[in-house]
Amino acid sequence: MKRSIFKVAFGVSVFFFGAMQAEAHEMDQHFATVQKHVENRWRDFQANREFKLFEPGKSDAVLKEEFADILKTRASVWETHGYEFAQHLVDNDLIRAPGCGAFSYNNTAHYYNASTIYLGDLPYVACEGPRSKDVPKFFNLLRNSQVTHLVRLTDSHEGETKKCHPYWDGLLSEAGYLNIPAEPGDHSVRAFDMAYWKDNQGIDPDQLLAVVLKVREELANSGGLLAVHCSAGVGRTGTFFASLAIVDAIDRGGPFSIEEIVYRLSLQRVNSVGHPNQYVTLHRLAESYLKQSPKDLHVSR
Repeated sequence: MKRSIFKVAFGVSVFFFGAMQAEAHEMDQHFATVQKHVENRWRDFQANREFKLFEPGKSDAVLKEEFADILKTRASVWETHGYEFAQHLVDNDLIRAPGCGAFSYNNTAHYYNASTIYLGDLPYVACEGPRSKDVPKFFNLLRNSQVTHLVRLTDSHEGETKKCHPYWDGLLSEAGYLNIPAEPGDHSVRAFDMAYWKDNQGIDPDQLLAVVLKVREELANSGGLLAVHCSAGVGRTGTFFASLAIVDAIDRGGPFSIEEIVYRLSLQRVNSVGHPNQYVTLHRLAESYLKQSPKDLHVSR
């Protein structure tokens, strides 16, 4: 009897291990396919375009004018066939109003409004904050995609408006891990939050920079996959990913373009960086990081 129980238990373990290996292989294939499409789309988009290089000290007014031009350009790009939205998410009510942030070509999971994006050679996941009915799908997304680090940029409510279901209630450990119930066992994700960041707003650049540097440090030390969400998973989420890209660009030295970074993200998830104040925040964050870590950017003041 004991031997039979052992065989069953062993067989179940082997089954789940095989399933996990298959999921990992499927995700690797997904990442490789998305990266190829991202590179092809970027090559087509940036041909014969010149992007404004970052220059410290630009006024808010000038930056908001730059962002107005970005809004016009990327809206025209999204209307082309190559940037179709993930219509199945719309048809099955798998998104939150006002619309779908995911394109078809890099939708991370067919059952959730999430996008696989690339900053350089590393993949990340940008996704919508779950509604109550979507929490199981959200947890499946984190587990199936093998997410190891998660950044939440919204609270459950802003005033009377619900922004995200408080899925973290009762699941956060004192060490800062989100313990997700999953089969065959719990899936733990290192969790960060900036719940005080209001929708459609910028934020104090030093606060944002501190979290970005902390997340980047932990990813560098442990590896893994980072997922970020706010409410719709576009404006604040895109701003966070753009901040990561800016810090990396400054560390490499030489000139770089925040405008280019925003366009790169916008071709991977709609409305990434969605408000003029968020675009201003990115420039102020770059200025702040330069003061901490001076680099020769070969730009004039």
